[in-house]
Amino acid sequence: NGNDIFTSMADSKTIVFQSITEATQIWIKNQAFTLADTGVPEPYLAKLKGGSVVIHRLSPNDFHRFWFPTSGTIVYYKEIHEQPSHSVQPVVVQNPSFNIFNTNKRILIVMESPFFGTLLIMPVGAVQVDTIIINKQSGDINKGEETGYFQYGGSTVAVFFEPNRIIFDDDLIHYSNQRIEVYTNY
Repeated sequence: NGNDIFTSMADSKTIVFQSITEATQIWIKNQAFTLADTGVPEPYLAKLKGGSVVIHRLSPNDFHRFWFPTSGTIVYYKEIHEQPSHSVQPVVVQNPSFNIFNTNKRILIVMESPFFGTLLIMPVGAVQVDTIIINKQSGDINKGEETGYFQYGGSTVAVFFEPNRIIFDDDLIHYSNQRIEVYTNY
């Protein structure tokens, strides 16, 4: 049924990192980013520590709907909006003055997957795109089921994995290490 293959969540520019530490060094440049700052609670935080991350960045011309990349069960859901939102463009994401993953409106969706363990799916709003609609906030979900959508503009969906639960394609790793986003689609 293909559930053991993690698919792109969106038509987007994608970058992947084997570890959150690597993402901080290469992409979320010079920022003291930690998963704890996103608002995800224990015990999920402990499971995701040292894990991998996929960042899907949707620009204004991308289709702004996104889908569950595997089947599983939503076990935690929370909406957070603390600060005015910033752009999700790479030049802003890599600016140490901003930390969009800790300040922009975001939704925390923790799911348990028989294939990937605990996942944190985190849609992040961007400037003028703070409306994030999520179709399902709890219960079982199927791969390919629409997660939700952003209202017009650019936005991001970050996915955090437990350590050693996903193997990224070599081309994604190669380009990500050079800070080059790869266009992926669902």
